[in-house]
Amino acid sequence: MPRYQRNKYGAFSVSHGQSNSPTYVSWCAMKSRCLRPCMRSYPRYGGRGITICDRWMVFANFLADMGERPKGMTLDRIDNDGNYEPGNCRWADNKTQHKNKTNNRKDLAGQTFGRLTAIAYSHTHNRHAWWIFSCSCGKTKVIDGYSVVSGNTRSCGCLHVERLKNSPPRRRAQLA
Repeated sequence: MPRYQRNKYGAFSVSHGQSNSPTYVSWCAMKSRCLRPCMRSYPRYGGRGITICDRWMVFANFLADMGERPKGMTLDRIDNDGNYEPGNCRWADNKTQHKNKTNNRKDLAGQTFGRLTAIAYSHTHNRHAWWIFSCSCGKTKVIDGYSVVSGNTRSCGCLHVERLKNSPPRRRAQLA
């Protein structure tokens, strides 16, 4: 319930009574990331063009749309390239936040690298995104996306076998 109190200039203002709440702290942090170029995180938010909808510039509206921040949760944008607005935000735990980072993975689905075509994302291991790839030889294999994009892996292994078969006998003995 709003309270009326005098501000430092003696005028009456409406207080939401939430200035020390986790929800208010999240709201202030969101505004700082997007609106204050002096903040360390600004280049990843406001500097990338991430904005806050006009409605959420007022804390009471943010609170009405998002509700109280649940314990152990933080503010998360569902689409990391989208703005802070009602349809694109949720309260999420650290595990969900970590999976939703911009730098976690690029969408490789449908792209072809050498003999490999990315079918779908599989999982993340050691901060690398692993993808299901289909090779032109017909095999399907889960491979580290970074090694494929960088050009270190160009097939499921069939290219190496093919090169061994087509190499001169002396060279074949050296490679085996």
